[in-house]
Amino acid sequence: MDINIYGNGPSSADIAILELSRGILERVTFDEEADLVPVWSADDSRIAFTSLRTGSFQPFVTTGSREDKPLPAVAPTGGWPVDWSPDNRYVLWQGGGLVAVPASGSEKPFQVVSGQSRPRNARFSPDGRWIAYSSTDSGREEVYVQPFPKGRRQTVTGGGGVGAAWRKRGSDLFLYYIGGDGRLTEVPVTISAASSMEFGPPRTLFFARAGVFNREYEVSEDGERFLLSRPVNPGGAAITAVLNWQTLLQ
Repeated sequence: MDINIYGNGPSSADIAILELSRGILERVTFDEEADLVPVWSADDSRIAFTSLRTGSFQPFVTTGSREDKPLPAVAPTGGWPVDWSPDNRYVLWQGGGLVAVPASGSEKPFQVVSGQSRPRNARFSPDGRWIAYSSTDSGREEVYVQPFPKGRRQTVTGGGGVGAAWRKRGSDLFLYYIGGDGRLTEVPVTISAASSMEFGPPRTLFFARAGVFNREYEVSEDGERFLLSRPVNPGGAAITAVLNWQTLLQ
C-alpha cells in the first residue's frame, strides 16, 4: 500500500491510504487542520504524521480511519516525522534538530542531534543502533552517521550528500545517499566497534532526486531495484513573456 495526501491544499490536507492492488483510496484523517508528511511504522501497523490541529505542527499517530491520537509535543514547535525505529518504539522527528518521540506516549521526547547543525532526512539503521542524516555544518550538506541515542558522529561524504538510506542483507550492510553531483551512491559499511563504522569505496549509480521532507527513492533488499519519485510533468510549464504589451492595446 501507499500513502497519499487528500485535500485541496496544504491548509486542508488529510491522509489517505491507496491500496495499489485494487486501486482503492481510503481516507484516514478528517480534521479541519492540515495533516501532512505520513510515515509508516516498521511493522506497517501505524502511521506517524505532523498535524496543525493543536495550533502548531506536532506529532500524531494513527492506526486507521478516525483512530489518530497525539504523541508527546515537541519543542520548539514545528516539524515532521522522518522515520520510525525498527522496534517501533520511537518516531524520529525533524524540527529544531532531530528529536526522538516515544510512540507509546509514556516518555518524553529527547534531542538526538542539535538544531544548530540543521540536520535533515535522517534514517535509522536496520538494527536501530545508528542514524544517518545530512547536515550543513561544513558549509555544504554532507552525510553523517552516529550511534543512537547518542554518541560521536562520523563523516560519510566529502563532496556533498543528502537523502541517506540503509540496506542490509545477511551480514552485508550498505549506506546510500545522493552525492553532490546528483547521483545516487552506494557505500559498503563495516561496524568496526560498538560505536564506530568503517566505510568502503563509494559506487555511483544514477541520477536521483533528493526530496524536501523525505528522500524520494527506495532500494530493494537485494540492491538490484530502486523505486524513484518522478514529477508528473518533468518538463514543467512554459512561461511566455510579452514585452511592450501596452502597444497591443492601441
